Amino acid sequence: MDYAKYVGMTYPPPHGCLMMVADILRNEYEIPIPIDIAERVFETMRDHLDKVEDPIEGDVVLMKGNSWHVGLVTGPGTMIHVSQPGGEVVVERYSSLQWRSRIRGFYRWQ
Repeated sequence: MDYAKYVGMTYPPPHGCLMMVADILRNEYEIPIPIDIAERVFETMRDHLDKVEDPIEGDVVLMKGNSWHVGLVTGPGTMIHVSQPGGEVVVERYSSLQWRSRIRGFYRWQ
């Protein structure tokens, strides 16, 4: 999967990370996620994601800090996500010190 076309894009807060994940799942994996409001996107994802122990490319990464945050696994130990509210899309290691303590789980579309 070529995630490079998403890197550097911006998604508006407060749900930018969720909308980025929805865009990639919809456009790259052909998963039927609604395009409209974040609440419907969240409900659709919540109803179709199952927690997994061994993440693979395309799995959703759920993180917690001051607020909830999501990204998408791009490969072993890496994820694509919105760097900060209103920030750019980046690829980073989810196993890094910055992120590993914040990970609450990995989820796969069913």
